[in-house]
Amino acid sequence: MTSRKLRLLIPAMFALSALAILPLAIAAADDSLAQHVPAEVGLFVEVRGSEDLLVPLAEPRIWIALAELAGQPASVEDAKLWQRRIQQTVKMKPTDAIRLLFSDRVAFVGDAPGRAQDAVVLCALPASVQIPNLLQQWQALQQSSDAGPDRYILRNGIGLAVHDRLFVFGDATRADGMFQRTLRHTGKHSRGVLADDPVYRGLLVRVPRNPDGVLFARLGRGTPILFPTSQPSGGAATQPSAREALMPAIPELPGPLRGASNALFALHRDGQLLHFIVVGDGRVRSKHGQKPLRRLVETLPERTLIAWAHHVDYAALLGGIEALPEQNFLRLAVRILTREGSVDKLLGGLDSSIAIAVGTVWPRNRGVAAPPVPAVALLVSTKDAAVVAETFEKLQAYSASIYNLLSLKHGLPRLPERREVPIGATTAHLLDLSHLIRGHDGGAIGELHACWAMDGDVLVIASHLDWLREVIEARHQQRPTLSNTLRLARRPISDTSETVIVVQSGPVSDLGAHWLDFLKRHAPAALEEKWWRDKQPGGSNVQLGITVREEADNKRLRVLTVADRMPAGGHLRPGDGIVGCNQQRFATTQPRGEIQTSIANRPNARWLDLLIEREGRIVNERIPLPFVDPVELLRRAVALGKIGQRVIYFDEVPDAGGPRGSVTVELRTNQAPLFDFAPKPLAKPVGDGETGR
Repeated sequence: MTSRKLRLLIPAMFALSALAILPLAIAAADDSLAQHVPAEVGLFVEVRGSEDLLVPLAEPRIWIALAELAGQPASVEDAKLWQRRIQQTVKMKPTDAIRLLFSDRVAFVGDAPGRAQDAVVLCALPASVQIPNLLQQWQALQQSSDAGPDRYILRNGIGLAVHDRLFVFGDATRADGMFQRTLRHTGKHSRGVLADDPVYRGLLVRVPRNPDGVLFARLGRGTPILFPTSQPSGGAATQPSAREALMPAIPELPGPLRGASNALFALHRDGQLLHFIVVGDGRVRSKHGQKPLRRLVETLPERTLIAWAHHVDYAALLGGIEALPEQNFLRLAVRILTREGSVDKLLGGLDSSIAIAVGTVWPRNRGVAAPPVPAVALLVSTKDAAVVAETFEKLQAYSASIYNLLSLKHGLPRLPERREVPIGATTAHLLDLSHLIRGHDGGAIGELHACWAMDGDVLVIASHLDWLREVIEARHQQRPTLSNTLRLARRPISDTSETVIVVQSGPVSDLGAHWLDFLKRHAPAALEEKWWRDKQPGGSNVQLGITVREEADNKRLRVLTVADRMPAGGHLRPGDGIVGCNQQRFATTQPRGEIQTSIANRPNARWLDLLIEREGRIVNERIPLPFVDPVELLRRAVALGKIGQRVIYFDEVPDAGGPRGSVTVELRTNQAPLFDFAPKPLAKPVGDGETGR
């Protein structure tokens, strides 16, 4: 059986690694499927009695999103092929198969998060299921085996082992793959199983007793970075990109996952609310003198789609900016302002607490009727509001002057004069940048601002004046706030939380659906993946992270080294022979040139299929590649938002074992929209710099 066949059947059907939105249930310790799983696995998910929550996985967009989280990129065509093969193999629809096979207990096992192509699925069938009838219906061919569970081969090459009422599915062709390793423990109550692993058990005792769900992940197993960077072939050092340079200042994973080697999610379900406790073995970072993030988040507008609050390390932020290339505008501006003393003065008046809020506005001066556009606001707590207000004004004026000077040199549009706009008792400052996007947005965006206001002890900076107005009015209780959404959490947000995240996934889905419909009618080319290929950072240049030796006579490339945190890490091994690419064997004595051409012209930008000669056989290995297709991400958000209405995360008070976190997911039981995002007729044009509400 090829890994491609297994990928099409098993991972999608059992993509239980999507922990952010799905419940994960586990039985009592004495009958957990963890007793049949080798201790060295890097990803373990077990669920019981939740087939109603697993059925939505059959939706193609959700399937490919979850498969990709497990490190198995796929397309809609793969999802459709998977559904056909499910029906061929088990003689029933995928949704019916889920209800039957997953009605009691099921577990998903993989090597590591993002490295689960060689996965195993275990499911314990209820007493009502007639196993002989199933095997006969599936036309299962029994294989000879040593002592242990009965082994079968199903149609499409799926391996199946049966012990009592336990089914184990996997790739039986890998000599030392996850399937074979799991069968060494299945039904034997042997040592070396995950249930006895001290790390797993140590995390399990830190969550509330009798959880309805659990997930265990070893995070230190070469989890790939999202956007691996590359060096010239000669290995010469290069200046860091903006993203690389600013990485030390970008907040890391939330508390329980930050610096952790292992993490565990445990679920307690309350009807349509899924409450997770997250624990990790990283270190607790002690913070003092910070203003609680809760105060920033709970007073945001009710219509905030995404809210993220964190504590910023301003020293690291400045260091990241200083590491940018010499001619970078941001570095140049900050360096000038640092010499003048304004930057140090500003940072001295800021508190570390910040929040980012994404909402929507209805712009004026649009050329077409379209859904509302996303708007973002940054809220920064201060220790000295007067100093921050004065210094920020000065910094803005200096920055505008620098830009206008550079605009003369490069022929760019100049910035207009700043205006003051009243918002209740607060004075907002508006810099209208709409002319910068005019003619480049197809008439759909309409306006763009740089506006800010000092509201009490919080500096608020926004991309649109109307969103700034909503944020300030919500802070003064003049419109509904996010406080009701936060009450869905099992307990109040702690004043010591270092991270707070709120995602209204249902409304995000509704907004995304309107924009997809708009693009279909007005910009259909943007819906195609190929439209985004040349717009990636680095263009079409993709590095796999391997060194090879060309064996021209044999028409192959011999793998010499594999970089662990590059795309090929965890998929290729030193000694592998690459004999083809994109389902085609190399045809010439120049395989190095052939693979370079194949990478550039690969059928799907998000992965590369390599034909690998390993242990005397040819296997197809799918390598996930760094690629961002905003439209595809939007489609997945639309699909996922049909399952979950809201998601809330915050750091809990740590225990003696380390940091803890809380996640609450509200399932979506009603597809009626919470907010109206349907396109509106064009508003009457207004003068430059004016805005409507």
